[in-house]
Amino acid sequence: GICQNSPVNFTNQSTISSGTISGYVWDFGDGNSTTDINTSHTYAVPGNYQVILYATATGGCTDTVKKNMAIKPAPAASFTSSGFSSPGVPNLFNNTTTGATSFIWNFGDGVGSSVLTNPSYVYSDTGSFVVTLIASSSFGCTDTTNQNFAVLEPYIEKKKKNLSHTISNNILS
Repeated sequence: GICQNSPVNFTNQSTISSGTISGYVWDFGDGNSTTDINTSHTYAVPGNYQVILYATATGGCTDTVKKNMAIKPAPAASFTSSGFSSPGVPNLFNNTTTGATSFIWNFGDGVGSSVLTNPSYVYSDTGSFVVTLIASSSFGCTDTTNQNFAVLEPYIEKKKKNLSHTISNNILS
């Protein structure tokens, strides 16, 4: 199907047996039109549209061709997460997508992926990762969103590494 917010290409196949075609008008059925010979158009709203191509000959004669278009709704991919964590800690990714029936997650570390709706993922190392969600509708329309996710060394572990002490005359310093 043809998806909302995806360009649709229109190819003009008009011919005339004698004379010259002097102009064209494409009416996309959504309030937009163009005089280009061949064109593309993006429908922002799903629904049924009638596309009409008007071809006008030099003498003023006009012919039309009509085609019905069914524009399917695209999903709106989105999710929430804590945005940061530590290695070895499970992280829940809360899918807030609308209009989708299947999902592909990539956790950005070169290892993890999932097809679950609301996956949990454990990063094994620190770093900054881009989490990607691709949402697909039953019509085959897709939307993609990305979010940064930081995996940080736990604060207490960092402090323990920097901890040093000496004992002198039974005094800890």
